[in-house]
Amino acid sequence: MSLSEPMDPHASPSGATHTDLRDVVVASRHLFALRHEPDRIPAAVIATLARTPTSVIARLSGAERWYAAAAIAGARASAASYDAAASALAAVAWETLSTHAGIDPRARAWGWLIVAEISLAGGSLRRALNAAENARVALGEHPDEIMQQEAGALAALARALNGESAHARRFIEGASPGPAARVERLVAYTRAVLAAAEADAWVLSDCAETLRRRSPVDDTAEAAATLMAALAHLLDGRVDEASAKATSILHATAYDRFPPVLRALAATLTARTLIARGDHLRALTVLHERSSPAGHVVCLESVRASAYLGIGWWRECLRATDGCLRMGHQHALRTLTSVSLNRAVALHRLGHAQAADAMFADGVHTALSTGAIVDLLLLPPGETDTLFSRAGEAAAGLSQRVREARTFTPAPRRAARAIPAFSPREEVLARALLAGTTMREIAIELHVSVNTIKTQTRAVYRKAGVRSRTELILLLDDIGFGGAARPS
Repeated sequence: MSLSEPMDPHASPSGATHTDLRDVVVASRHLFALRHEPDRIPAAVIATLARTPTSVIARLSGAERWYAAAAIAGARASAASYDAAASALAAVAWETLSTHAGIDPRARAWGWLIVAEISLAGGSLRRALNAAENARVALGEHPDEIMQQEAGALAALARALNGESAHARRFIEGASPGPAARVERLVAYTRAVLAAAEADAWVLSDCAETLRRRSPVDDTAEAAATLMAALAHLLDGRVDEASAKATSILHATAYDRFPPVLRALAATLTARTLIARGDHLRALTVLHERSSPAGHVVCLESVRASAYLGIGWWRECLRATDGCLRMGHQHALRTLTSVSLNRAVALHRLGHAQAADAMFADGVHTALSTGAIVDLLLLPPGETDTLFSRAGEAAAGLSQRVREARTFTPAPRRAARAIPAFSPREEVLARALLAGTTMREIAIELHVSVNTIKTQTRAVYRKAGVRSRTELILLLDDIGFGGAARPS
């Protein structure tokens, strides 16, 4: 088999010949030799490795097994087959990847960098950081400036995505001028993550232009640049333009080939723009049956919670994020901020002031430690200001930053119509409850028993996500249901 003839991806282990193995080894070594000049790697080599079944790896040993595992995973990542790349790495145990015997230190570092890249693509931040650190350790006394920079850039991006802004910023400020194109892309991604947290539209736009300039034919880089520009538009108040850009990524022909984290970001930003326009039901539709990537580095549950807040489904907001709290330290710190803040607003609206203040304090604490204010801009301003007024001096500085940022960023709109959509009988009952009519009076008016009204009332409460008439009145009054006034 020549390198121009890719292997059958469905070949069985017993079907692999010694020539097959030799070609895989040659292609793997070729990929490593050209690691700093990816444009010179023949497309046939990438195709061969990307389609090589992982069963071949098991037929190799020692250094050759390491080269093959790293090269196959790297080739699949280059072909944007991130799930397949992860399976290639899974075929070789972590302990095997850690072996030193007979493997050039630079080759070990190269393999670890591939592990870090694929882990980041899937949202496994801790694994990505460990792999980047292993790459630096592997280089040891065998310096490779570009690989050292790449390891540092991957580690910085992992930390930025987790919310460890100070670590990430130190790397960016100390980065050498004129890095390799690949490293410059990683730096641009890191700068964009930090700018998104700080609601800095100008830096987001600059990062988008950098990516387009350095990767003019890379679908993934172009999609990332489009999302950066979309968020910049949202922060500048150009909601319709932001929505169009974000939605274009969800409908891109290459969407299924994007990294899992990028796909989640596209869904998140599309939903955020719909929430900003007051179209909460469509936002929930966009998020339907989508799952958060590993570690909730992008937390779709917190975005669902934001949509529920806009509708007025306070209990659904809490239910949506219960699992995030159970994750504990496994949940990314950066997105846990949004979870805490959304839950604080929901608890406040349900009348649980003490629990709301405690949860808001958690959100403020993580916002201060991560340097993020964008999640506070995406909350209903009335409730946010009330919670800030009760938070004391510790949150005063953050409150001022939020007020200044609101000058440019539009507050999310509430749902434009009464939600949920009651049945005709439920709507009549809801209006009567809102008007303060007793259940006996309602029963007489509708010519049914009091027990029937009680049963129907429970259905109304369930659909509205409340547990009492008081909560129902607060909800219906807040969303302007029927234009009725709250009874005295």
